[in-house]
Formats: sequence, C-alpha cells, structure tokens
Amino acid sequence: MTVGIGIEELEREYASRPPIENEIGLFDLLFRDGGFTADPETLRPVLNLDSGYGVSGDHGITVFALLLSPRLFWEAFRELAENARKTAAYVGAWIDRETGIVHLDVTDVYLDRASAIFAGKRHGQKCVWDFARECAIPV
Repeated sequence: MTVGIGIEELEREYASRPPIENEIGLFDLLFRDGGFTADPETLRPVLNLDSGYGVSGDHGITVFALLLSPRLFWEAFRELAENARKTAAYVGAWIDRETGIVHLDVTDVYLDRASAIFAGKRHGQKCVWDFARECAIPV
C-alpha cells in the first residue's frame, strides 16, 4: 500500500476485498457495531468465542473518534496485535459512544466471571465483555 494516499483512493484500493479483511472494513465494524475482538495473527474478528470474559489490560491506545482516521486506526491496531501475539491474547477495539472515545487494547480472556471482574478492577476498566452473552458486565 502506498503511503500518503487519500481516503478515496484507499476506498477504491480495498473495494474489491471482503469488508472484514481490510482496514476500512475493521474501521467500519468499529463504528457500526461499537467494537470487536480480533485474532492478532489473522487480524480478523473472532466470532466463535462462546465462553469466557474479555478484559482489557495495561497496553492500549485511547483517541477521540473524531481524530481517528482509517490509516491511524490500522497502524495502532497492527501495533497492538504484535503485543497481543507475545502474550497469546486478543486485540480489541470499542467506542464509548457517551464520550466519543475509541479504545484499542490487548484483551485477555478469563474463563470465569469472578476472575475477569477482579482483573477488570485491577486494570481500571469500566466493564468486561461476556463472550457467551455478547454483552458488557460493569465492574
């Protein structure tokens, strides 16, 4: 991919690819669904987690949604994925619609709710994600 191209050229470049397999697709998914958890190896959303709880750790990036371009999102997302690969974790992205802040972070998966909530509190999180119920649990 050429550095410095505009959004229109980027959209044309990725128009022929399935939407989830490129940076525009992931960027759209973030704003359409409010967030996602992805495999750091494939950089694709994980859709088959039917148990466990996602907890954001210490490694993350926070930015106002209005300042986030697809290219900035993709660069930060790939950097976090590299960190997640080292710890066998996932990488997550979500938007706090009340504040307009986008959070990109390494996500650890805990098997039981109590451990996840404890870890969430330890990391100063607002909530943990219940993969089976597909909902946030306040901590």
